[in-house]
Amino acid sequence: MDDPDWQVLAASSRPSLSGADFRTMLRHALEDGFQLKAVKAAMPTRTIVLSLGQPEHPPGLRRAPKRLDCTPFLKDLPFPRRFPEMPDHTPLCGAGRMADTSARPSYHFRSVPLSVFARDLEIMLRQVVIAPPDDGLFDIDFESPVGSLFSDPSPDVDAYLTALHEQLGVDARMRTAPIDVLTIQSASRPSGPLVFDAVAIGPRGALLKGAPSAPTFHSEGSLRSFIGTAYDVTRARMRGGPAWMDDLDWKVLAASSRPSLSYADFRAMLRHALEDRFQLKAVKAATSTPTIALSLEQPQHPPGLRRAPKRVDCTPFLNDDRLFALRFPQMPDHTPLCGGGRMADTSARPSYHFRSVPLSVFAHYLEIMLGQVVIAPSDKGLFDIDFECPAGAVFNDPSPDVEAYLTAVHEQLGIDARMRTAPIDVLTIRSASRPK
Repeated sequence: MDDPDWQVLAASSRPSLSGADFRTMLRHALEDGFQLKAVKAAMPTRTIVLSLGQPEHPPGLRRAPKRLDCTPFLKDLPFPRRFPEMPDHTPLCGAGRMADTSARPSYHFRSVPLSVFARDLEIMLRQVVIAPPDDGLFDIDFESPVGSLFSDPSPDVDAYLTALHEQLGVDARMRTAPIDVLTIQSASRPSGPLVFDAVAIGPRGALLKGAPSAPTFHSEGSLRSFIGTAYDVTRARMRGGPAWMDDLDWKVLAASSRPSLSYADFRAMLRHALEDRFQLKAVKAATSTPTIALSLEQPQHPPGLRRAPKRVDCTPFLNDDRLFALRFPQMPDHTPLCGGGRMADTSARPSYHFRSVPLSVFAHYLEIMLGQVVIAPSDKGLFDIDFECPAGAVFNDPSPDVEAYLTAVHEQLGIDARMRTAPIDVLTIRSASRPK
């Protein structure tokens, strides 16, 4: 947290933003950007208490004359009005000037309460400093002890307090008092926004300006299909959006230099790109939704569904969440030996062949086929699955015969299905703009 690694760029349209409101906004931004959790509470703390012990002060501390009305400059603003200055650039009221030399930094204040000087002294000494109770305005000229440095990591506290007494007539004593202290409970260092190194999105067939020469990802399709990939939802779990989102009008060319890009990071990058290009706004929330719930009711299954034998160790393939994962080992007919599937498409009836997959994988494909939410059976084992779609079905059928599919699932796999309504995470497209 002490590394000077960060920058903050912020804007507010409020015409007269107070310092209090600015700090509230900044707190919210830091809590969001760094997952910051902090609490302020009174704690017994060792403090330096200042007092004006002398009726007459040395020349470094003087009651400020009324040069001008300082009220506008003492207001609580994050970016106050520019202070009127003297010829040496010392503000005439409300602030100070620090002159830093290799020998000794010096501080010059005009028309400030002693609490302002106490705050700067607290920063110098890295200890809590309590200002004297005097509420007047003072002119202050203070030279740090010889050999001290600006932002000194190990200041000589005794030397500073001696200089205070000698130059300003301000006495100091140490005491323990209840002070509001901010405790940082947790903070996470953000990795920065997940964005592609280069990305171009535009009409199919067009030469896209700024397209990467060696894209990591190159695909064409509808905006809705890209949104499904980015948010990891099927069309059955998506609501809303303009009709043009279904047109097969778009292509995406993107590149990332990350050596092992995970699907999760890829989806985050694609979401950012779509939100930027299409002004996309979408929200995912649990919604009461009609579903098809699958269950394994039969102790013996038809030959289309079989417990998978241990051909190879499938763990590396099932746990690999990289965008370009390990290539699945394949059988001679190109059916993966574990972790994946193969679709054989014919004009008569498409068929799907899976090896060593959980039933959730088949349920996902069935959800895409039917355009309805499908809930997988609770069995967590690995299965080999061979499934033929009903006669007359076609790949990407816009109007699938759901009853025929469920009958085929029961007859070929011994899996039963029932309709029920359940709370399901659904992505709602609130708005999207077609780029000009």
